This record gives sequence, structure tokens and C-alpha cells, in this order.
Amino acid sequence: MKHFVITVVNAVGCFVLLGIVVVQWRQNENQRQQFRDLQVRQQAAEEARDDANKRVESLGRDLEDLKASLEATRKAAEEATNAGKEHTDELSAAASSRDLAVAERDALRAKIVEWETAMKQRDENIARQNETISGLRNKLDEAIERLKKAGAR
Repeated sequence: MKHFVITVVNAVGCFVLLGIVVVQWRQNENQRQQFRDLQVRQQAAEEARDDANKRVESLGRDLEDLKASLEATRKAAEEATNAGKEHTDELSAAASSRDLAVAERDALRAKIVEWETAMKQRDENIARQNETISGLRNKLDEAIERLKKAGAR
């Protein structure tokens, strides 16, 4: 009977060991499945991180482009403002030159009117003096004629 008890104890021990092996195998499978799930989540997290890094790099380049564009726009606005000021200054200078030219023109017109008046007076004086000279010439001619007549007598 000792043999039989040892066989039964041995069989029970094998069943207990088999149960322990099955429990450990299931635990190992559960841990393996959890590890696989962790690996999948880790890979997904790494892909998400890589996508986020790519997006950060892309947004960084976009930000640099935007800064450059903004700087170019600011410079263009500044140049336009300066050009506007220059045009305003040029317009003011042109208006001043125009006003000066108009004043000179008006002064010249007044001088021309003065000159024309003086020329008319001169012409009138010349005409009067010409008449006077003609009258004197006629008198002189008459006097010479009388002298010739008197000398011929």
C-alpha cells in the first residue's frame, strides 16, 4: 500500500505541479499580452511624438517665414511712408516754385505794361519832336529861300 500511496501522492503532486505550470503559463501569457499592448502603445506614442515633432518643425519654419514676411511688409510700409513724405516735400517745393514763378510772371507783366507805357510816351514824344523838327525845317528852308532871294537880289 505504500507503493499505492506514493503513486497517488505522486499523481496528486503531478496534478498540483501541472496546475502550478498552467497558472504560471496563463500569468506569463497575460504578461506577454500586456507587454505587447505596452509595445503597441509605445510605438503609437513614438509615432505621435514624431508627428508632433514634425509639426513643431513645420510650424517653426512657417513662423520664420511669417516673421520674414512681416519684416518685409514693415520695411515696405516704412519705405512707402518715406516715399510719401518725399513726395509731399517735392510737392511743397514744386508749389513754392510755382508760386515764385507766378509772382515773377506777374512782376514781369507789370514791367511789360510799364515798358509799353514808356514806349508809347517815347513814341509820342518822338512824333511831337518830329513835328517840331519838321516845322523848324520848313522855317529853315523858308529862311534859306529868303536868303537866296535876298542874296540873288
